[in-house]
Amino acid sequence: MTSRFSYRIHDIVELAVEVGRFQNYPTQRLAAFEVNGVLNPVVKVQIAGATPDLETQPCGGEYCQGHHLLHWRGSRKLAVWEVGMTSPDADPSLVHFRGNPFAGKHLLFQVLEPLLNYKLCARGYVLLHASAVSRAGNAQVFSGYPGSGKTSIALHLLDRDASGFLADELTILSRDGSVYSYPTKIDLFSYTVANCPFLRKRLGMLSKANLLAKTMIGKLSGGFIKSPLSVDANVLFRDAKVIDKGALSSVHLVSTSPTGFFQMRSVDPAHVVEQLISISKFQFRYFENWITADAPYLAKSNWRTYKRVLVEALQEVPCYEIQLPSSLSLQADRIMDSIETVLD
Repeated sequence: MTSRFSYRIHDIVELAVEVGRFQNYPTQRLAAFEVNGVLNPVVKVQIAGATPDLETQPCGGEYCQGHHLLHWRGSRKLAVWEVGMTSPDADPSLVHFRGNPFAGKHLLFQVLEPLLNYKLCARGYVLLHASAVSRAGNAQVFSGYPGSGKTSIALHLLDRDASGFLADELTILSRDGSVYSYPTKIDLFSYTVANCPFLRKRLGMLSKANLLAKTMIGKLSGGFIKSPLSVDANVLFRDAKVIDKGALSSVHLVSTSPTGFFQMRSVDPAHVVEQLISISKFQFRYFENWITADAPYLAKSNWRTYKRVLVEALQEVPCYEIQLPSSLSLQADRIMDSIETVLD
């Protein structure tokens, strides 16, 4: 049994997805963009469907190419998958995916969202690994590697007086400096709640118990299983609105302080551009390895376009580097006061 879904990403690109049983995670993640139908999808995805090319032309290794498809057989922890894709330059690009019930997240994170970034680049947009909030129509973007604290900063700002939520993990940026929402649920871990104590009052008893159970499973598995508590932004912050778009007013690179002390400084936009590219390459590294193995010229061309979009978008935009201590709980007010001084 299969279901069909259509998505329109801010009138920029459209996706069509056909999904089988046990692989509904991609549709949950993209729910905010769902529409009744699309006319010109740039990506068509068939999940858990038969893929004759993969069956008749099996890969000899992890990556291979044949019958006009780029092939990838992968596995990570409990997830096992096999995917075939036509060229990212094609419109539409066709994606055929088969995987076990644990593979849905990997299809999304390692295939669909990197491919979406590729399609956005061709149209003058980029997909940033960043959280973003809006204050009076101005968007502040916080980018960093996983666990750097960008979500914690966004949550603190929303708890204070930020009026709009744009994104937790991925943000769309255009070459003209517009920031578009990518409104997925906010992923909370135990360390997120430790850094944002106000969340204890905002989470219900069931959510707290769920988070505790997920934390215990992570510890008992030795870190093998890491599952966040995913919560809608408007559940945590009833006064904040999920907005579609804001004007880029500042970009912040977030990292963990090597000295253990909070530091913030103004940095050159050119430095920020290179760091944003490095962070995105890390986020999309599996897709990058796949495309580079089969069509290296496509990967290089995509990142050149990505850089051009960033350079144009960050012209005359204030850029900062923020280094956070490993724990925010004892210094949160002072740190957020300092950050807010450059946002006003």
